[in-house]
Amino acid sequence: MGLYYKNLLVGFEHRDFQAFSRSLLHLDFDRASILFPNGSKHLVVDTCHEDIQFTFLKEEYEELKDLLNQALLMLEVNKYTSTSP
Repeated sequence: MGLYYKNLLVGFEHRDFQAFSRSLLHLDFDRASILFPNGSKHLVVDTCHEDIQFTFLKEEYEELKDLLNQALLMLEVNKYTSTSP
């Protein structure tokens, strides 16, 4: 699976995408964000690579949460509507 958002393109195994999405959805921006030197608050998200993190402004985080919720819903719908032998 691929996650494409703004300038990010990340590949996931199906299960890893779901785990990443759910963990991101449970974050509280106001509690977890930090103030950057330019004066804006950013949410810093760790990845499975020690030296790589993603940062999101509140508006970006809210948009991404909405998109991830939609993606998880579509995966759930696909699971129940796909015809497998």
